[in-house]
Amino acid sequence: MLSFARLSLFLLLLAPTAVFAGAWPREAGQVFLSFSASQKTTSDTGETYPYTSGYAEYGLTPNLTLGVDGGSDGADDWRAIAFVQYAFPAMGRHRVSVQLGGGAIPVPLLETIEPIVRPGVSWGTALETPWGPGWAGLDLTYQYAPTSEETVFKADATVGVRPRPDRAWILQLQSEDPSVAADTLTLEPSYVIDVLPGRSLQLGAS
Repeated sequence: MLSFARLSLFLLLLAPTAVFAGAWPREAGQVFLSFSASQKTTSDTGETYPYTSGYAEYGLTPNLTLGVDGGSDGADDWRAIAFVQYAFPAMGRHRVSVQLGGGAIPVPLLETIEPIVRPGVSWGTALETPWGPGWAGLDLTYQYAPTSEETVFKADATVGVRPRPDRAWILQLQSEDPSVAADTLTLEPSYVIDVLPGRSLQLGAS
């Protein structure tokens, strides 16, 4: 089923640099929360599917970040994952981090819940552009369900720029390769506005 359009609304809280995720660690003692809601419409049937998600990070040490990642369509599509991420010391403008997560997903055909593991690696670098400071990143994750042996490989490439301190433009290319479904490729531009100190609103479409 082909996804024709998706409108997204993200509320990013308690993180002035919320859009710098991926390879960058959360500062020790700092909390980052993100809540999103999206509506997906399929081009062949015109059906719409809502999806809400939540994401949280806590900086345990300068290089160690703990987090949770979850989402649901209100029916049989949801995920719940906890993870730990280690960021290697900065190499100039470049950052590299590794992540290990574990959690659960539903198996609708079997009417059961299946455990999963999700290792990942991220790379990021700071940029200087004619429109202001920016960044680029690549996030790779490999989700594995030991019971069914199903896998999902994801690769997300992101480029962002801040034309002013309280504004940011972000362009992300998302690729997903599941073992039991068709591959997907999504282009998602978005615009971030800092609405209050430590709180941002991100509007996007895909």
